[in-house]
Amino acid sequence: MRSPLVSVIMPVYNVENYVSAAVGSVLNQTYGNFELLIVDDCSPDRSIEVVRSFDDKRIRIIRHDCNRGLAHARNSAISASRGSLLAFLDSDDAMVKHRLAKQTRFMHGHPDIALCGGWVRRMSQDGVIDPREHRITIDPDAVNASLVFTNLFNASTIMMRREAVPDGGFRNIFAEDYEFLVRVASRYRLGFLREVLACYRQNPTGIMRNTTTEKILQDQWKARFILLDLLGVAATSHYRDAHFSIIDREGNLDVDDVKCLHQWFMTLVEANNRAKLFEPAAFERAASYVWFYHLYRASGSGVEAVKLLFSSTLGFRHSQPTMTLLKFFVKAMMHRPSRRNE
Repeated sequence: MRSPLVSVIMPVYNVENYVSAAVGSVLNQTYGNFELLIVDDCSPDRSIEVVRSFDDKRIRIIRHDCNRGLAHARNSAISASRGSLLAFLDSDDAMVKHRLAKQTRFMHGHPDIALCGGWVRRMSQDGVIDPREHRITIDPDAVNASLVFTNLFNASTIMMRREAVPDGGFRNIFAEDYEFLVRVASRYRLGFLREVLACYRQNPTGIMRNTTTEKILQDQWKARFILLDLLGVAATSHYRDAHFSIIDREGNLDVDDVKCLHQWFMTLVEANNRAKLFEPAAFERAASYVWFYHLYRASGSGVEAVKLLFSSTLGFRHSQPTMTLLKFFVKAMMHRPSRRNE
């Protein structure tokens, strides 16, 4: 049998209500030269029976004799895969129908790119799709550097070249996607498509929903420290707390939060200027892009947020979409400061 160009990797565990949609979204792709590797990670529910109901020779099932976790499941599929390109999809998510066609075309046209991701739409537990895209508009040259500040990639949009898989593949930690990306980015160039590639399900039984926030943050910090160490940054607990208490906090921020984040980001910019780990201008654009996102969350602070934008050295290093800037100014100028009690 002719080897497929793309190997789609899908670990399966306790997703009997969602896996049919995930598998169907792969089999209905407009691009057909792929295999679908499904890893049954000893799931106790009917997930694998649902998978076996599909009669398609492109499906290959790998069964674990005990539950080994997401990282091991992905590594099993990588080892068994035959394609030169690997595409990942979580078994409670879904691909858009042109995803594989768009990504294979992109990877063929950009031989210097080892891994690429793209936009997602959110999907409710019941499969209702939010029409709004999660739009990431970072400059292509700043994608690698962005991983120092945050993770812009959703795992269900990732496609990569087999030869770029780092030694050991995915590691068994709660931030396995991010840590994997950091190791790839330390050796290869990453890309990002401004295209919707997947729908991401809000699954209340998912791994991330059932892991303590502190544990996730600890593992993310360990992964980020790979890059901080290369930058020569001695990140104190103060910087760690500042980074995560702001970036990973839900809801709105205030100007003081964003000023604190600015101080930390400028420490990283100065470190990169010395270490030259990333091209300095691209690194500043990455810092600017992520920083402005959080400044936008502080637009409720009104004119103070606008003043901070214009006074910051990061304010306009990255070209933000015109509509995004307009919305920021409108939200800030519509803010009415609360009156003090007499």
